[in-house]
Amino acid sequence: MRPSLTPRAKRRMTKPAAMHCVLVTTVWLYASSVTAAPTHPIRNPLRFRSIPPPLLASAPRSLTLLAWMLFACGVDRGRDEGWDGRRRRRRRRRRRRRRRRRRRRRRRRRRRRRRRRVKATKSTASVVMRGHEVSLWRARKAAGGVFRLGKRRSGMSLRRTCRPV
Repeated sequence: MRPSLTPRAKRRMTKPAAMHCVLVTTVWLYASSVTAAPTHPIRNPLRFRSIPPPLLASAPRSLTLLAWMLFACGVDRGRDEGWDGRRRRRRRRRRRRRRRRRRRRRRRRRRRRRRRRVKATKSTASVVMRGHEVSLWRARKAAGGVFRLGKRRSGMSLRRTCRPV
């Protein structure tokens, strides 16, 4: 059963200017739509019986309709291809900022981890040296590699000279 229009809706639908606007928006919405257009006569005026044929066939109105369709398709196609004007630039800036922040965080984490590793090797060497009466060479070897004594920065600092054997 097809729903019928109210008298007020029929009055609005017969006016050519209002009809033209509705037609344009409907074609623009459903021309490139994947899903089928709705069959309800109010929502889809293209399928409504009372549309006068001269409205669809008249030259000036059909030309404006065609121009609008081409313009709308061109804008949509441009957006699909990647042009979005200022919004796209803003998105790129945000992405760059996020990447920079992530890189900075990663660098900071790496530096902290390196400092912790060095501190850990220092502490094991000092514990081995203090707890057991072992030579300095053995303590260095137990700490995970051959070290040489460097300048005093914060307490005793040991630096690696080569890879651990």
